[in-house]
Amino acid sequence: MSEETRTSEEDRATMDKFGITNSTRQVYFYKQHRYEKLADAVRYAERDNASTQKPK
Repeated sequence: MSEETRTSEEDRATMDKFGITNSTRQVYFYKQHRYEKLADAVRYAERDNASTQKPK
């Protein structure tokens, strides 16, 4: 986990004090592309793999 995504203890205490919450967003990567939905990443990967396979 990178420093940017970690919540420090001080930040967590401040969040608790004011009832602030956060969530981690899931991001999927395929090659140089980023996707918020797994289905989109899979669809692109399938298309990419189909276009690079040579016909028999």
